[in-house]
Amino acid sequence: MASGHGRIVTVSTVAAGGLDLSDTQYEQRRYRGTGAYRPSKQAARMLMWALAERLRGTPVTANAASPGYVLTDLTRNVGGLLKVLVVLTSWRAQTPLEGADTTIWLAASPEVEGVTGKFWKNRREVRCRYRDPAAVEQLWTLVEQQAAVSA
Repeated sequence: MASGHGRIVTVSTVAAGGLDLSDTQYEQRRYRGTGAYRPSKQAARMLMWALAERLRGTPVTANAASPGYVLTDLTRNVGGLLKVLVVLTSWRAQTPLEGADTTIWLAASPEVEGVTGKFWKNRREVRCRYRDPAAVEQLWTLVEQQAAVSA
């Protein structure tokens, strides 16, 4: 804010979902890395909306972006049926640079100067269903509490 401008961009995915605010630490259910991926991306978006709201009226913007389907170590190293799916669909994957395009655009383009609190894919705004103000605030408060405990 001191610089008079700034942009915060978080990387999420259109495949986000499944966040259980009553059990974010997986104490009541079985933890699986692949099962935690989608909820973590939902949480990232929700935290971005909370941050965008807190930054409203400042020169700093906060947005989320989906890189699309990119072959990364995460996708290459899955197992089981997901591995089969990755092998069968890898021809559709983007390069890492293609996947980074919207994130870089959000971070640097004059076209989105002052635009905040949006979810983007392929340089287009995408509707985001994780915008319930009560749930967003509940998650923000939970993260603040967890950060205070670990500090």
